Amino acid sequence: MLEDTLKEIENTSNWSKGEKQEYCSLCNKREVPLCRTKEGQRCAECIAYELKVMFTKGDIITWPVSQFKEILRTEGNLCYRLILFGIIKDVLQIVSQKSPADVNELLIAIVWNLGYAQPHPLAHKIRSAAVKACIALGETILPILLRIYEPKPWQFYANIVLVAGSIAPENPQVKILLEKAAKSHEFGVREYVLQTIALHNSTWAKEIVLSMLYDHEPSVRSLATQIASSFKLRPITKSSPSQLPTQKQVQGLKPLQGLKPFTQMQLFNKNQVESTSLTPLPKQIKSISPPPLTRAQRQIAAIIDNSYNTDVLKKLYSRYIYRLFSEDELSIKDKSIAGNSKKTDLIYILTTIYSNKELFQKLFDNLPQDVRQTLNLLIWQGGKHNVEKLEKMFKSRIVEEDRYSPINNNYLLFQISQIYGSGSYFDHSRYSLYLPEGLRKLFKQHLIPPEEYNLIPVDTIEETRFVYEDNERILKQIKLFVAYIQQGNLKTSKNSNKLLKSSLKQMAKYCHIEEFYDSQDEELTYIKTQLIAVFLKNADIKSLNNSPELLKELFNRFFSSQDFVKYQLRELLFHIKGDSSYRDIHENREEKVRQVLFNLLGELPQERWISIENLIKYCFYKDIMLEIVNKSAAGRYLYYNVAFTNKYYSGYEKAEITEDVYNDVIIVPLIKAVMFLLSSFGLVDIAYTIPENTYFKEKDHNYLCIFDGLKYIKLTKLCSYILGKIQKYEVKFEEEKAKIVLDEKRLIIHLQGKDMLKSLILEKIADRLGDNYYRVDYHSFLKDCLSKRDIQQKVIFFKEQICSNPSPIWQDFLDEVLKRVNPLKGVPGMRVYKLAQDKGLISLIARDEVLKNYILKAEDYHLLVDANSLGKVKKRLVTAGYFIDNM
Repeated sequence: MLEDTLKEIENTSNWSKGEKQEYCSLCNKREVPLCRTKEGQRCAECIAYELKVMFTKGDIITWPVSQFKEILRTEGNLCYRLILFGIIKDVLQIVSQKSPADVNELLIAIVWNLGYAQPHPLAHKIRSAAVKACIALGETILPILLRIYEPKPWQFYANIVLVAGSIAPENPQVKILLEKAAKSHEFGVREYVLQTIALHNSTWAKEIVLSMLYDHEPSVRSLATQIASSFKLRPITKSSPSQLPTQKQVQGLKPLQGLKPFTQMQLFNKNQVESTSLTPLPKQIKSISPPPLTRAQRQIAAIIDNSYNTDVLKKLYSRYIYRLFSEDELSIKDKSIAGNSKKTDLIYILTTIYSNKELFQKLFDNLPQDVRQTLNLLIWQGGKHNVEKLEKMFKSRIVEEDRYSPINNNYLLFQISQIYGSGSYFDHSRYSLYLPEGLRKLFKQHLIPPEEYNLIPVDTIEETRFVYEDNERILKQIKLFVAYIQQGNLKTSKNSNKLLKSSLKQMAKYCHIEEFYDSQDEELTYIKTQLIAVFLKNADIKSLNNSPELLKELFNRFFSSQDFVKYQLRELLFHIKGDSSYRDIHENREEKVRQVLFNLLGELPQERWISIENLIKYCFYKDIMLEIVNKSAAGRYLYYNVAFTNKYYSGYEKAEITEDVYNDVIIVPLIKAVMFLLSSFGLVDIAYTIPENTYFKEKDHNYLCIFDGLKYIKLTKLCSYILGKIQKYEVKFEEEKAKIVLDEKRLIIHLQGKDMLKSLILEKIADRLGDNYYRVDYHSFLKDCLSKRDIQQKVIFFKEQICSNPSPIWQDFLDEVLKRVNPLKGVPGMRVYKLAQDKGLISLIARDEVLKNYILKAEDYHLLVDANSLGKVKKRLVTAGYFIDNM
């Protein structure tokens, strides 16, 4: 196909919407919709086939890696997307050879296409092609499928189920995925589960089929009946419709008393009939178990059912549960026959223990120390946690070298998930540990909160290398900072719009900013200046009033999101790289986190030191929402660079921000960065060291982020004033006051007294002659001006900031400056310029030896100038006071 044909296919307006008597010009079938192209009408099926065979590996081998990622990640590019899916193994091979660090990002992009849902007739073909591509990649892509699946959109969930089940149906994590999907609210997902396991006649698959014979959706029941027939399965009893489980029972908890769908079904083959004998329960539980489970307990049981398979529950029983009871309550025989218990019985026992504070505390106390420490951390901090980090923290071994059962049996209370990455299959950094959220919140109610659940002031802090206490310096400098920035002294990079290091250096020097670090590490230079400059650059400050009030108004508008629209807190995470255009436009995370930070500051004790570790744990333990970036989006769009070493080579790679490292990579650095920001403005004092991070290190550094050295913080009195805790703030210093005096005979300005702000104003238009004298001429006045508007603004600035009613010599000078703007008038079609009627200019052109070198011809007040010499002519004229911006 030609390029214009591909564009026609991409354009949805070229697709028919059901007109009669329209046929595909290739297959001659009447299809809806059809795409009208210059080569004829095509149906989606034929277009997909043509695209699939259009390119080979040789056609794409020269493509850059960025092109592959762009095609698979953006919403458009449907045609090229289908092309790449047809040769996906070749694509992956090319990317792995050119840029191994980008392989993971490419695989993630492929998986997200399983849920492609843009409004285009080819959308379902995209999903179908993505399914085939993922299956073709096999176990290479399986860890990503298991990690990033989401229940919505349901097509994405269903396709994840289909692909994972096709690749590795016997994988324990895949089994868990299928069991959860079998209880989905979307019948389409449940149908995909049945289609996936239809070819796998195993015990666990049969249990799923049997449970879905009573599905409330007719199409699901019909499909389950067909598969049950092929598996030769039948129910033990012929229940009447009124005896069938309710929808809630099927999707949630299997009733622990009465009807038990799994245990009351048996295989047609009598040799495979499951034992119906129950494990004799301990007397203590027997006394509790007869009453029906409460509604809250049924919810717990449903979570347990979804989280643990039968084998895990049996191991938990044998390893931990039977230890909760004395020998007279639980005989040796009871322990030995745990393996014959049904899942529903084990769920009942575990539900009873989990829902009882005393029993759970007994279970908790009997756990091995490393398991107890891990459980305590996961209960109070929540989320997923990187296994490698946990093993380092508690000197434990969580992952075993067993491909299908990687978790150490001591840790079966937890859920484990696998993360795709470089290294071997048993690389511990590829695994994460977590608790189901419902169980985590329940366990929090049973345990005594840790000490850090509250903020604990300390009278004496441990020795740190640095202590920064502002002591009202910000009140002396804030007006100077604002004026410096408003006068346009900050320069940014053309490509990234970031402040240039040289510009930060100039600001730090001029404004006498005391930096946090005096280090040889380039990353640690001018941190404070950058924090101040970026913050104030995004503020809408219209007047420079008394300093405490200025700061209070500034930060009140920041925390309430009335200002700083373009300022993003996540940009404080300097170590994070990726798609900078990403925004949580529908979630208002920026506004929410700002408000949370305001409330958090209000909880800090005034003028008392708090350890940063205490503050971080306080935020986690209280479930304070500081997720400045959506976790899913962080995994898709953002990354950080980390060093790695294996037996083949060492280097660095783009580390994906997975859920198990999100807190360490996003939230902890954010808290520390915000404290450094607030310290820059005197709201908190900080004690800190050279940054260091034990668990996460950025490329070429011993730390993850430049704020990793923070150890303690202390809320200042100024912050209490800004927060409204105290009503007045008395300034303990006299503000600098100086008088500007204009010479009435010469263009000389005298600054009587010391005032950094007024010095800054004068340096904008004048050259310094001495400590208190400044000279003004055309060259000094026109510096930094790039247009006529700049000059007009500078004249206005002079009258607003220096003198509103200048003497004649100064007024004449200002008038002459405006008059001299654009003295040369361009002649269309030629590099010809005509002189303005200015005797001084005419004399200059005629006599200046430098200009004579660049002016090729002068006649009748016209100049003919070589185009390559225009810049030199402009520069020479500016030195004589003639500003030009129309050449």
